[in-house]
Amino acid sequence: MCFEFEYLYWAKLEEEARQRKEEEQRQQAAAQKQPAPTPAQHVMALLIVTAFSEDTIAAPGNRQPNYIVVSITDANGIPVTGLAAGNFKVDPMVVGPGGALVNIVGVNAGRLPGFYNVNVVPIGTQTWKSGVYIFAVAVERGADKGQTLATVLMD
Repeated sequence: MCFEFEYLYWAKLEEEARQRKEEEQRQQAAAQKQPAPTPAQHVMALLIVTAFSEDTIAAPGNRQPNYIVVSITDANGIPVTGLAAGNFKVDPMVVGPGGALVNIVGVNAGRLPGFYNVNVVPIGTQTWKSGVYIFAVAVERGADKGQTLATVLMD
């Protein structure tokens, strides 16, 4: 009788160990299916946002717009369309010496779906200053949110 009890006890322990191992394998398999975001593409909530900036007409000493080109897709890679200036926030996290905050003065949809040209100028009567600017770009569409960084050398 004692041996039969010990056999059932060990069989139960082995079954529990097997079930734990199977659950760990399922969790590992699920974790491997989720790709990690790359530095150029940060996933937050449901929007994937990438951005690049260029000082084509903006230059030290002027107030011409600096262009930030933004690409936005949802978590499934579908381009996000129909956005306006109110959906974007741009904050210069690092500015050239003496640089200032910026205002968004225009947002234009690109020719391809999900691409936008965001134009920013220094606030008030400020002008662009020489140096590197690092812009934090945030996008919201209802409850969907995303963010990224864009840099430009103002020279």
